[in-house]
Amino acid sequence: MVMFLTVHASVGAIIGEYTGDNLSAFIFGLMSHFFLDMIPHGDRKIEGIFLNNISHQKKWLAVLFVMDFITAFSLVTLMWISGVIVNPVAAYSGALGAVTPDVLSGFTVISKNKLWPEFNKFHGRIHDVLTNHKSIYIGVTLQVATLFTAWLFPFLFKF
Repeated sequence: MVMFLTVHASVGAIIGEYTGDNLSAFIFGLMSHFFLDMIPHGDRKIEGIFLNNISHQKKWLAVLFVMDFITAFSLVTLMWISGVIVNPVAAYSGALGAVTPDVLSGFTVISKNKLWPEFNKFHGRIHDVLTNHKSIYIGVTLQVATLFTAWLFPFLFKF
């Protein structure tokens, strides 16, 4: 039940860039996660493809997480190196805040619901606020559009 971390981290980084304050960046990045999770993103289909075998679920979850995490923070670094981000500490703080709910949910799955089960239920319900679980194609298209918008935002609105 996760939107790609790449989208969350990019939006969080942009939020961090505009807040300029590390703590505010983290908090607003964290809040952005829940708003982004309301956007239909086809994740139920992705889970079905990769995580249908319970014995392999944790392994695939870990592999997908690591790949997505590396991609997410590589893109934030690219934004910094290219000059889109000029306050990297606040940007990384926003990105870290934005991915935190998925990290906590991942630990909940790994711990067999011993860690943060109520948070995980809340996080799961957020996904259902505006969606009737669109297809993977619509979901990925919406994620790409959100990512593109996040990357476009600093070019359109330089403060």
